[in-house]
Amino acid sequence: MPAIGDSLAAAAAVLAAGGVVALPTETSYGLAVDPGKEAPLRRLYALKKRPPNKPLSLVAADTNQLYQVITTIPPCYEPLMERFWPGPLTLIFPARADIHPLVRAADGTVAVRISSHPAPTTLSSLYGSPLTATSANLAGEPPRFSAHKVAELFGDEVDYIFDAATYTPIAQSSTIVGVKNGELVLHRGGAIDFTDICLPNAGFM
Repeated sequence: MPAIGDSLAAAAAVLAAGGVVALPTETSYGLAVDPGKEAPLRRLYALKKRPPNKPLSLVAADTNQLYQVITTIPPCYEPLMERFWPGPLTLIFPARADIHPLVRAADGTVAVRISSHPAPTTLSSLYGSPLTATSANLAGEPPRFSAHKVAELFGDEVDYIFDAATYTPIAQSSTIVGVKNGELVLHRGGAIDFTDICLPNAGFM
């Protein structure tokens, strides 16, 4: 069985060694690896049986950390970030050219959010960079919502599971929103209704 504990410092050490960490987010348990290292990224795809043409989303500690992976913030995102971050809203940004292609989409973008759960934001801060935040599941299956269920599914294939005893998930995926020609575009429905997202930004729709 994988190591299960409540030390984010131990989780950061596992990431630095190229390992896979499972930890809670506000939506479900997620799987974190260093998005700059190819070996753990490929291991993560194999672990989830995820098609390699589906880029992985990231979590960042704060807006300053965003610029490690993005080039600019579209103006129409600024009110969304103020209103919904931290929270279950993933935004699609123009990606830096040096971002690994398993994280950067074919159109040169990267999906990032700032979670409202302290575990991923604190771990990203400790580690010093954004981390992957893909759901702890096999591709096409429901995500897992507890350390025990993650351990049951993945066993020793996950190196460390952060156990949050008071974890209360939303139990819905994050909403994913992009922008095209200055207009907000829904890429995946989730915990935040797209109508609510568009209301304060009617000029962009």
